[in-house]
Amino acid sequence: MSKFLLDIAFEKGFKLILGKHLDYSTMRVNGICSIYEDNQGRQIIWGLHEYKKPPTLIYPRPNILKYIMLSEHPYISNIKPENDKKICIGQQYDDVVNQALKEIDNELLFEAMFDKSIIIKLN
Repeated sequence: MSKFLLDIAFEKGFKLILGKHLDYSTMRVNGICSIYEDNQGRQIIWGLHEYKKPPTLIYPRPNILKYIMLSEHPYISNIKPENDKKICIGQQYDDVVNQALKEIDNELLFEAMFDKSIIIKLN
């Protein structure tokens, strides 16, 4: 089993920024997050992001591609069968990030967070 992503961050020198662990922001739904920073100034933001979703990686998100049918899209409804087609969704959706956190080795995800040439493909 893969290590938890934040455990990997701690091993790599990331620390909780004191006074920022409960940041309230109108930029994010519910806006509650923890901010971690390393000695190079790189930040990781973990917390609540989408309505009715668990805490997750908010920033930086690795490049993730997932192909689904249009009728399976979480924000599109009433697709007629003849109009259904395969589309690509990505890391902008918490469900996609959470699936990657469960299925992909978190060491690779951590590396991909800071190396945008790495693309994670999900089924």
